[in-house]
Amino acid sequence: LTDAFLGNMFTTLGTDVIAHHEMDPDVRNDPMVWVFPRMTKCSFHLYGSSGDVMKHDALCLLAQNIINEKIYIFAWFWWVILATITGAELVYRCFTVFFPTLREMLLRYRARMTDRRTIEMVTKKVRASDWFLLYLLSKNMNPVHYRVFMNEFAKELEDEYGKRLLGSDSTNTSSV
Repeated sequence: LTDAFLGNMFTTLGTDVIAHHEMDPDVRNDPMVWVFPRMTKCSFHLYGSSGDVMKHDALCLLAQNIINEKIYIFAWFWWVILATITGAELVYRCFTVFFPTLREMLLRYRARMTDRRTIEMVTKKVRASDWFLLYLLSKNMNPVHYRVFMNEFAKELEDEYGKRLLGSDSTNTSSV
């Protein structure tokens, strides 16, 4: 939307300004002048000595455009920084979803008081969404309480996992 408002010049505004400052001063054209002209032709209607209205042409300085160019160049660099941070965060989140060892390592880092084997077992048995909830809990709970919680949760997972194994083994043996 900003790009359309500025005549499709905003997308490359920052790179154009950087390239402008690296050019030879004798041959460079300021890209900011194309987007935000500083001078323009003005027509003033003045009363002459005879009382008639006279048209007077002059050059006018657009002071607001000098301020606007500073605001928009700041906005361009700010949006580039935000896009870079957002892209890095997206890659980080994709890695945590697709790599269980990274999830385990992050949870181990956050829950240092919890036994390593407990974290390893829990991380292997829960989905990425469940891991994310456990990770948020580790960030927001007292480490001692979190250790107790993780130990209880690991016991529940072992009991549930054991029941599933026994249930599947009994169906397999009865069919033989």
